[in-house]
Amino acid sequence: MKQDILAVCFIMGGSAWGRAHNITEAVRLCKISLERDWGSVFDLDNKTMPINCYDVTGNDVCYFEDGAVIGDNKDKFPVKFIERREVVLKPYKHPMAY
Repeated sequence: MKQDILAVCFIMGGSAWGRAHNITEAVRLCKISLERDWGSVFDLDNKTMPINCYDVTGNDVCYFEDGAVIGDNKDKFPVKFIERREVVLKPYKHPMAY
């Protein structure tokens, strides 16, 4: 079974996330989601944000409960925290923008 990584950045009462088979790709997807979804709400340009990475292998569905990432597979409850990475954000430019 391939490793399944969930990268999450908590921002105010919300979050951005990315999911992939390796940490680097999951962090990249989370960063894109953070810039796209929250860049118009907060001034994120050139800000450093922490992204938490979790091993969610074997869990189809993941959710947050009391500050922990929980998976649907009860054998992995809660899921394992792997590491935290710091990323610098850039202004998000929508691909359809002129």
